Amino acid sequence: MQRLWNMADIRTLLSQADDHEFIAALRAPTDEANADGHGARLDRLAGRVSELKTHLDSAGLDGALATRFKARLDEVGVTLKALQTDKPLGERAAKVIGLNALLAPLPLMIPLMTKPRQQKTEAEIVALMAKAMVEAIGMIRTPTTDNNLLKDRAMARYYANTVQAVEFALPTFVSGLRFLNDSPAFNIAAGAVSTGALFGGFLSKEIRDKYNVWRTGSKHPDLRKAGVALSSETKAALDAVRNAVEMDQQMLNGAKDRFITEHGRELSPHLSKQVAIAVNAYQRIADELAECIGLPAAEGHAENSDRSAKLALALFSTAVCTATTVLMLPDKIGTVDLASDAAFTSALMFSLMADKNVSRKDALEEFKTFVGLSLVMLAVLAANKAANDFMERGVSGLLVGSIAMSALNLTMPGPVGHAAARGIEALMSMSPSDMLNGLKSIGDRVFQMFAGEQARPLPRSTVRLEELDPDLEGALPAR
Repeated sequence: MQRLWNMADIRTLLSQADDHEFIAALRAPTDEANADGHGARLDRLAGRVSELKTHLDSAGLDGALATRFKARLDEVGVTLKALQTDKPLGERAAKVIGLNALLAPLPLMIPLMTKPRQQKTEAEIVALMAKAMVEAIGMIRTPTTDNNLLKDRAMARYYANTVQAVEFALPTFVSGLRFLNDSPAFNIAAGAVSTGALFGGFLSKEIRDKYNVWRTGSKHPDLRKAGVALSSETKAALDAVRNAVEMDQQMLNGAKDRFITEHGRELSPHLSKQVAIAVNAYQRIADELAECIGLPAAEGHAENSDRSAKLALALFSTAVCTATTVLMLPDKIGTVDLASDAAFTSALMFSLMADKNVSRKDALEEFKTFVGLSLVMLAVLAANKAANDFMERGVSGLLVGSIAMSALNLTMPGPVGHAAARGIEALMSMSPSDMLNGLKSIGDRVFQMFAGEQARPLPRSTVRLEELDPDLEGALPAR
């Protein structure tokens, strides 16, 4: 039970875990013992950013390229400063509360005011908002909470529902347009717009990169073209900057990984996300420098060791989101919401699988954010179908559905996602015969559970089967 509680979403969102110890280690001043680069130190990493900007000035770049790369280094500096600096409690509270107060009302209002009222969708939104409020408390308690973290969590918690609320605002508030809610063309168009908005909001860089590679063979064709005119000395200087950027990225990411795996500590999802934001900022400039000097995109020395676990989580996410979409019918808003969410979430989880900078735990946190509610809804909506749509029965049905979804959404996605990922990963590593035997064993156990019986050996039969002697068989009379 304690292990389940440790993985429960409400605990991880509110807990500060071992954040203070990790931040203290990062903020420790660089001395002779660690000046050789062993152990990430924020003062050294921040100082390196200034040094690299100086190297860019002396590399002989034209104004546009120098400005672009310096801007990327400034982005790295901002993420490091966030980890270096504790924000005042009042400032954190004002920003977090203000953001939630601004974004929460519209998605909550639309399903309630639609004719007929979309009760299952409203219960879904209430559960989402309940988790967003708990996360808001956790961010207020996190001293390093900054604008980058606020933007990331606002996108994760509110973006999709705000887009869909805006789409259905006119049919909800303008009585003459309410017929659109029952229009298949409108709902299909709304689903397409929602899906496009999700992909554009979260995966625009990945889509742009793949398109550029398909069209030109390069993620950044402008940088590749500009790099052709650079001298060998300038390219060597840029390569030195790239190597330094990659080294610092690996140092910061490695410090986080060692703290969790080797020292057995835990980071809150908020601080872990801030480190990931910094690592991604390093990755952006490393990739762009590599393109400019004509090298493949920076791969680093880290391996994608958690790839199979992340693949299992991606497959599970796709199955859950698809099943939940089917169970949401006939709610129009909810079906549009979940259909577009299923397409986007599947793509997101597979993109995390391919990202070597995303660990198994990071992927699980994203699973809890984007798939957690769908997982909960799968259970609640299945129960709702079995109970003849009890959630549609007035205010009491809405309250029961909202409370059940909220409670489960705050507790179950973490443990279930962790167990599902491990189970699917184990299945993927089995041979077909082992998988068949495993499924057969599970079926036997389920049958015994529902039959109320314990597995016991069957009594030995007294019947004996023996082959006939050939001579005797030949002497038997014909019938």
